[in-house]
Amino acid sequence: MSYKSVHINSYNILMVNLHSKMIEYRYESSHLWEANIRSILLQNLDCIIFSQDGMFIVNLGTKPKRVIKDKSGLTWMLHPLLSCTDLLLEDSNHLLFSNQKDNMVVSIQEQYQDEYGETYFDDIYKLKISEMSLRELMLCQSIFCCR
Repeated sequence: MSYKSVHINSYNILMVNLHSKMIEYRYESSHLWEANIRSILLQNLDCIIFSQDGMFIVNLGTKPKRVIKDKSGLTWMLHPLLSCTDLLLEDSNHLLFSNQKDNMVVSIQEQYQDEYGETYFDDIYKLKISEMSLRELMLCQSIFCCR
């Protein structure tokens, strides 16, 4: 299920387990309410999102990672969101993927329901994933070479 939130300015994709009625994971990206956005779910469970910022691909399936190319000819590794399930501490935990500008934040949250059936989430921990600059890559390589 995917939807655009009015006052939060975000576009959300939810993967819901129909048996437990719990949310398996959420993907959330910043998006203005006034701007157009559309998405298509392909048979291989790739979700292609079209907006004024361009086209984004999110792999909602469980198949292994694969290489894709962008319009500039750069190659990228496309990992499925469910490849992060090793980060969960318990079965009741939940993954939240927040894409804000060029940073991705993966939040591991505790998911629970109250007596009225409302679902709530509490943060356990977060991981911030961003693209590395050339300076950071050279620092990592120099540390590796020194060892």
